[in-house]
Amino acid sequence: MELAEYIIFFVLVVSTGAGIPGPGDAAMIAAGTLAGEGRLNIGVVVVTSLSAERRIEFVRVGRHVRISESALADFIQAGRVEPLTAGSVRRSSRGRRNGQGK
Repeated sequence: MELAEYIIFFVLVVSTGAGIPGPGDAAMIAAGTLAGEGRLNIGVVVVTSLSAERRIEFVRVGRHVRISESALADFIQAGRVEPLTAGSVRRSSRGRRNGQGK
C-alpha cells in the first residue's frame, strides 16, 4: 500500500500546484503524520513534494526521480539565509527605538 500512498500524495500536490483547487496542504499534513507513524519515508515525502511543485530540478527515469547533486546544492543555496550578527541586531534595534524602523 505504500506506493499507492506516495502516488496519491504526488497527485494531490501536483493538482494544487497546477491551480486546480485541491487539498494539497492537507495532503502535506497527512503525509507528515504518516511519516511520523513510520508508514511513509519523510525523505521520499520531501522529494515528492519538491518535484511535484517543480521547486527543484529533477530527471525522471522510468518510475524514478533523480535529483543531481548540483541541483540540490542550487536549491539549498537559493534558500540560504545569512545569520544575524550582533552588530546588525544593534543597528536595527536602534533604528526602531528612534522611530526609523518598521
